[in-house]
Amino acid sequence: MENGQCSYRSATCSPLYTLHYPLRNTLALIMTAMQRLFHYLIFVFTLAVLASCGKKDEDMTPVQPGETVTYKDLVYRFSMKAPKSWVVESVPGRNTTYYSSAATETRFQKFTEGDYGARVGVAAVEHTTKEKAAQDFKTSMENVNFTGPDPVTLGGQPALKVSYTTPGDEDGLTGYRIFSEKDSLVTYFDAATFGEKRMKKYEPVFTLAEQSVQPAFVLKVTNGKIDSASLNAMMEQMKPSQTFSTFSGQGFSI
Repeated sequence: MENGQCSYRSATCSPLYTLHYPLRNTLALIMTAMQRLFHYLIFVFTLAVLASCGKKDEDMTPVQPGETVTYKDLVYRFSMKAPKSWVVESVPGRNTTYYSSAATETRFQKFTEGDYGARVGVAAVEHTTKEKAAQDFKTSMENVNFTGPDPVTLGGQPALKVSYTTPGDEDGLTGYRIFSEKDSLVTYFDAATFGEKRMKKYEPVFTLAEQSVQPAFVLKVTNGKIDSASLNAMMEQMKPSQTFSTFSGQGFSI
């Protein structure tokens, strides 16, 4: 080593040389780390762009019922109007539900896939009261907030309304159910969607369906004859529909 410089023949170097190699190595490591971070940020940004491009803004214009169809149960004779274009699932003597689409029915069943649509339904329950049916409903689902029951009417009968929402989820299950009682039968109407904004979106359909409900009843027979009130109600319920529709149930379609 001469004049403070490092000789290639010497194992001993100046302080300048001994500091230069570690510094160069450190800078290389820093550059490598920055390159990896840059590539990672590019990857995350690309995913975000693709996600934003794939997600379309939902049209929140209120949905109008359009052409409707009336379902009439042949067992307990409850009835309800719903949009003709909606998908229907029916079990005679028990319940009938209309979904805005088949994919919406999937969403109500699995809650993890399918369309964020809506449903309306009507059902009859035996051997209970509207008070008990409302309380039983409030214990039927977990992680759901229930309010009510509040006094309302359904099909001209005194009724109880229970509303429900999913806390902390703007796309969570949201809706209401109304219970009325007649002839030892409870009829309930159910309207539901996902989130408060969609409750407003489907409000025209919910209102039409709710106002059209005719509660279930039992034919009263006295001395071998159907009394006039039951007969009139039965004849009203048996009026043919002005249109034809397809009804699908568990294993059948008519």
